[in-house]
Amino acid sequence: MAKSPILLHISSFLTLDVLALAQLHDGLIYIFRPFISRTGSQARLALDERKSEIVRWTHGLDHFLNSWTSQSTSSSSGSEDGFRAKLHDVVELLVHLNELIEKSDGKMKKLFYQASIQAEIDNVLDKLHTVSKSVRVQKEVDEFRDEKEEWLGEYGGG
Repeated sequence: MAKSPILLHISSFLTLDVLALAQLHDGLIYIFRPFISRTGSQARLALDERKSEIVRWTHGLDHFLNSWTSQSTSSSSGSEDGFRAKLHDVVELLVHLNELIEKSDGKMKKLFYQASIQAEIDNVLDKLHTVSKSVRVQKEVDEFRDEKEEWLGEYGGG
């Protein structure tokens, strides 16, 4: 049986070091999938695996930014259109992330914030803003941070 395109992206999200934006996007869909009802140790294992996926996604975003930075510095100035197109896609990724978090229940938000803090997502988002030099990126990063701080303030992360 052939794998669907989304499953191929998902499997590469879980195994590749440097991800394309499409794989990062599909990784978000995979991370924010509904939880299957489990109890006891199975539930704990499922939560630990989801945390691990969030950490891997965050590290994948970081590796993508490192690759983008090295490509941007080694490319000629004629690739400005390519940079703008990639920047647009990065903004769309951040918009999608913020939408998924907003639509999530408290359990998923707690899990995502805990794991992404562990993966040092704030450093990755700072790097993203530095690489992009984009007001649109900063707006989405600020929205992410505002939501995270509001949620952590209200629920204490616990």
